[in-house]
Amino acid sequence: MSGDILVAGARHNNLRSIDLTLPRHRIIVVAGVSGSGKSSLLFGTLAAEAAVRHETFVSSRRGAFLLRPDCDQVRGLPFCVTVSQRGLHRTSRSTVGTFTGLHEALRRLTIDHGEVGCSCGATPVRPDVELLLRHLAELHPRRDAEVLAVAAREPLPSLAQLERQLLEAGFAEILVQELPWGPRRSRRVRGLGRADVNKLHSIAVALGSRRVQGSSSSELRQLLCRAFELGDPLIRIATGSKGHHELDLGIHLVCPDCQRVVGRPVDSLLSFNSAPERSGRCTACEGTGHIDMVDIQALVPDESLSFEQGCFALRTSRGSFEHLRIRQDLVRGVFGLYGEAASAPFAHLNAESRDAILNGLGDKRVQPVDETGRKSGSKVRYDGVVGALQKRAGDAGTAGDYARTFVSRQTCPTCDGSRFDPQSVSWYRYRGTRFTDLLLCSVEALKERLLQRGVGEATEPERLWRSAGLHMLESLSMVGLGYLGVNRSSATLSGGELQRLKIAVGVNNGVSRSCYILDEPSLGLHAVDIDALCDLFAQLRNRGNTVIIADHDPRISACAEMTVSLGPGPGADGGRVLRAGAGQQREATQYSRRRLELGAERSIRIRGARLHNLDGIDVVVPLGGLVAITGVSGSGKSNFAHGVLFPAVQAFLKSARSGGPTWEALSGAEHVQRIERVGQSPIGRSSASAVATYLGIYDAIREQFAATA
Repeated sequence: MSGDILVAGARHNNLRSIDLTLPRHRIIVVAGVSGSGKSSLLFGTLAAEAAVRHETFVSSRRGAFLLRPDCDQVRGLPFCVTVSQRGLHRTSRSTVGTFTGLHEALRRLTIDHGEVGCSCGATPVRPDVELLLRHLAELHPRRDAEVLAVAAREPLPSLAQLERQLLEAGFAEILVQELPWGPRRSRRVRGLGRADVNKLHSIAVALGSRRVQGSSSSELRQLLCRAFELGDPLIRIATGSKGHHELDLGIHLVCPDCQRVVGRPVDSLLSFNSAPERSGRCTACEGTGHIDMVDIQALVPDESLSFEQGCFALRTSRGSFEHLRIRQDLVRGVFGLYGEAASAPFAHLNAESRDAILNGLGDKRVQPVDETGRKSGSKVRYDGVVGALQKRAGDAGTAGDYARTFVSRQTCPTCDGSRFDPQSVSWYRYRGTRFTDLLLCSVEALKERLLQRGVGEATEPERLWRSAGLHMLESLSMVGLGYLGVNRSSATLSGGELQRLKIAVGVNNGVSRSCYILDEPSLGLHAVDIDALCDLFAQLRNRGNTVIIADHDPRISACAEMTVSLGPGPGADGGRVLRAGAGQQREATQYSRRRLELGAERSIRIRGARLHNLDGIDVVVPLGGLVAITGVSGSGKSNFAHGVLFPAVQAFLKSARSGGPTWEALSGAEHVQRIERVGQSPIGRSSASAVATYLGIYDAIREQFAATA
């Protein structure tokens, strides 16, 4: 029919020169066994052809470098939006907000339409001459202050023209700044001929230097007035030891009450992925929101034991802790240094001695003490048990693996997981709410905040950014992800959550009369989530879009208006169209299940599992059978299996400890000799990777050839 999508002679991968007609403005499901050619048809043929046409339309030169799919003809194909199983990398620096664009929307709202608030309750302002004099008199009395005027900032004009204007005005010495923060990249030059315009941030001219005598200093007042006339004043206050403090009124504000200096909000300041010298990210965790710390509970599982009784869960060998290079006689020396007995329970030690034993003595030295209490040898440095573990945790090999069993990933105590430096970013607010608090909201909570705060007072640009954020939030709610935090790391999301996140991003563009191509959207989803997914497909179709889905879930096929079956088998046995027609209801296959009656002694028991939405639950996992963990997507299945069960058993096999950072107690793991994890992480797709290389088959082949050479 006219207006349909016509595919003729498709031969990509295992497709056997198939011909197919797909009606537009319909929900179409392409089903078949794994490897039957579904992805080859949808992504290798339709999506690839749409990409070539788009690039050719933008630029014929760019389109010439793309290979067209192996197909005789594709007609009637509209603009395509693809949602594949690739595209989202699980890294600590990728969050729900950065991937969906919510972080950028909140950043623009805060920078362009927000406000800056000081911790004292006042609003920082750009100071005038009087406020500036009072600020210098209160915070920097009797110090030398050099006054400069910023003549230009990035983007900079022509350097030759600017240099000529400055020389004609009588300014021979010019200050060149290469970065906006800190004076370490500043240098004075006589001319701008050798300056690199790509590295410059600002250019300033020196007006003079005066000592801060008080708020009524007439000479300093004249210099400041002159600086305001020429541009933004830049004041450099000497702090001793050839250092100085810098106050740039182009990027700084001053609180009129407490005189605190606050930087103006800029894009890089509200990003935890920018360069460290420009970013406002937390320096303790480097913008990841978490740090790797030694778990004291795992290190000292039973504080009722003393050091002599083995309170530390560390293996010992010849008077030292194995792999740590810490002698036990040094630890006894620390006990004696603080007047504590090595035979006293660890729980009874005072805070000072506990800190010294765990974290070291700093510059102090300690004399070794043997088991009889006699001092021997000379005083040596002691770095502490925790310091030794942290140092060893970065090493490779057996020692590093052993040390890492006592290291857990914990929320950064400095930024409390917000990823930003509290002293740098906490001043910036949007409609009364701090920027970092907005990022810590869940999707539903953020939607309520944006809907309630000053809708009628917003300007047109603010309404556009607010509308963009609300549309994205609504898409996330439609796919059942309203409970996710905006600052939630993508590395902690389950497979079903990742899939729905990509679907929400793909359908949020609001386009119509286009073609959506989705690759197994039901992967990792519960039956309840699939019903909501089918409703989303219907909404896309009602906008005039064509929705083509590669899936073999019967519930997805039931909502289709047309089904295409490929097969009959995988690989060379597939690639043929078995059926193409109206969709029909298919019954789900019924599987017989047998209950395994297992004894209590053959079970793994975990008590107090806490991770993300797991709230201290107790779980019994029977051994010797197939155990399924079920629940809706986001209910905590992956959190328990990959974040609690696997590391708990792994830690027990390595160090025989029962407690950990995400669980309180573990029992029954002595029945397990080995544990393996098979997750949804990609195995890597590159032109140099093959099945034989991934499985290690080539290793055995090379060994055989080497042995016969």
